[in-house]
Amino acid sequence: IPLALNVSQVLAIDIGTDIWTAIAHAWQLKESALMERKPRHPALEKFVNGGVLVYAYAYMGLMQMACCWYFYFQAPGIWKNLGKSEFNPEEAHTNKVASTRYYYALVEGQISAAMATTTYHESLFKYLAPNGKLFFFIGLEVIFAMLIIFEPTSQGIFMTTGLTAKQLLMPWMTFVAISCVEEIRKSFARKAVHAREVVLQNFFVREVAPQNPLTQRLLDA
Repeated sequence: IPLALNVSQVLAIDIGTDIWTAIAHAWQLKESALMERKPRHPALEKFVNGGVLVYAYAYMGLMQMACCWYFYFQAPGIWKNLGKSEFNPEEAHTNKVASTRYYYALVEGQISAAMATTTYHESLFKYLAPNGKLFFFIGLEVIFAMLIIFEPTSQGIFMTTGLTAKQLLMPWMTFVAISCVEEIRKSFARKAVHAREVVLQNFFVREVAPQNPLTQRLLDA
């Protein structure tokens, strides 16, 4: 398979764009249900735990990878280059188009991850976008990606090539797809939290309250 992401593009992703949205999260405002969550035990639950790793590598990372490879293989003529080790100028350009599409889809994947992780359970339709700095850095991320794709000197460094308007618009489906999946996940998470609250409330009413006369009088009132 022709190289999908070269070393310079990896550095552009890790240092040039991904770090900006990470910094912007330092100004992230709390979501409405934050105080209803159980406090994190500093000794038992670390910032980077099994859940975080599963979310990053086995969930979000896999969705981003699937979208990137999809748009890579949508490059016209790329399937004919599979299995080859030497390419003529036209085939080399096809490889550049496919690689550039992969890179740009990954940028959109970064943006979708940045937006998805602004809340834990709350829907983005309710939370909206209170962090203006995050949108500012997302804008810079897109501009930086455009420079890498279209600026001639950057094209030589990052081995990219210009894309058509359609090729630029289609990778935004990465953002739409990941955002929709995240909204569904958060919906199920909210339902699970509500179900646990109902179970605990019923347990309290059945088991705890009857043993406490004062609590029972308050409930009867």
